[in-house]
Amino acid sequence: MTKPSSYPTFTKVNRVHKRRRSSYAVNARFFDVWSHDMAYCLGMLWADGCLRHVKSRWFLTITSKDQDLIEYMKYSIGYSGPLYKVKKHKHTNLTITCIDIASSLLRLGWDKSPKRKLPNVPDKFFARFAAGYIDGDGGIYRCRSSSKNWRGLRVLLTAHEPFLGQFVDRLVRITGCGPGYRKRKPGCWEQHWPMCDSMKICRYIYSVACFSLSRK
Repeated sequence: MTKPSSYPTFTKVNRVHKRRRSSYAVNARFFDVWSHDMAYCLGMLWADGCLRHVKSRWFLTITSKDQDLIEYMKYSIGYSGPLYKVKKHKHTNLTITCIDIASSLLRLGWDKSPKRKLPNVPDKFFARFAAGYIDGDGGIYRCRSSSKNWRGLRVLLTAHEPFLGQFVDRLVRITGCGPGYRKRKPGCWEQHWPMCDSMKICRYIYSVACFSLSRK
């Protein structure tokens, strides 16, 4: 995977600390300035993040089975605290307590409802936002044509309305791909694109030489 120049090697996930009240360093203004790293992290959070307000404290949490993704977010945000391993589901968890980060996300349009809207992402950074969202709540997989003469890629993602419609419209406008088709899932929609359009989307979201999942 491609790492930022300041990205350290992460060899071990820290165990859960017994201390309940700890103070860790974090870049509290990370989501105030647009960058490729910020856009990717925002896409991940929009797909699979959780922002909770409990007793005057704000908790930002994201969990993934891809440990390298969580490590990347941890170091991008400049968080010095530990990561947690969810042994039952073999996932890695990142939880940050910071009112300034919570305020930034709320200004960007965060809504605790799953039916949140697409944030106002500048065109320059939308490719990384889309990559983060697809890595968080979508997928890119290989498939073979019906004639089995050649192979291709398929892109899919899961989302709610109105975000899904806004996201698809933006991709169609920027990449020239078709609108694809969607399937109804319990409580949400699953969006699919055929192989030719999926290739356009992949070339677009990976056009910026930044972090990408090692398995993709």
